[in-house]
Amino acid sequence: MPRIALPRISSRLTSVKVPPAPSENPPTLSDVTVAHLLICHLMKAYDRNEKFDEEDIGRAVLYEHRVVAAFIAANDHDQGVPAWFEAALQHAFSSLQTQLGDLRGKMDGLQLEGSKTRAMWSQYGDDAAFEIVPFRDGSYPTLPPHSLPALTSPTIVRNLSLAELELYYRGYYAGVLPQAGELISLIFSAIGRRED
Repeated sequence: MPRIALPRISSRLTSVKVPPAPSENPPTLSDVTVAHLLICHLMKAYDRNEKFDEEDIGRAVLYEHRVVAAFIAANDHDQGVPAWFEAALQHAFSSLQTQLGDLRGKMDGLQLEGSKTRAMWSQYGDDAAFEIVPFRDGSYPTLPPHSLPALTSPTIVRNLSLAELELYYRGYYAGVLPQAGELISLIFSAIGRRED
């Protein structure tokens, strides 16, 4: 039986220790435990909002399932790997990816609210620097594909072109575009600032 390769964890996380490859071939129950712990450590890093490739969790899940399958194949001579195992593995991976995507969406929403709250509590006036507030979808207005001017002061907000105001509005709000005169006030509100 060929040795099971460790998953390639692309992220550099100091809090996650990649385990050694299975100590024996076939893997032992201890190897199964260590493979599962890798997933637990990656999920904790994700909960702490450490920056890393979400697919690392998927790679760790697939690695754990390979270790489990090899353990079962070597220790359960009557049954081997069940026929349903591969389909269940793919379903679990797909479900995990969906859950991670949902969680990322919630985190983006919290980031938006946090940026607005910090902006609201900061100083008022033209000298007060604004923080860039991400759009509803988590994207940043100053980065591609939007590439809009950074809203770093009240003067910049007031000097946006009508087209830029409309793009900012569509990024922060859903629904029908309001009258042009309302756009500036709505943009100030979306970034958590008062229009002075």
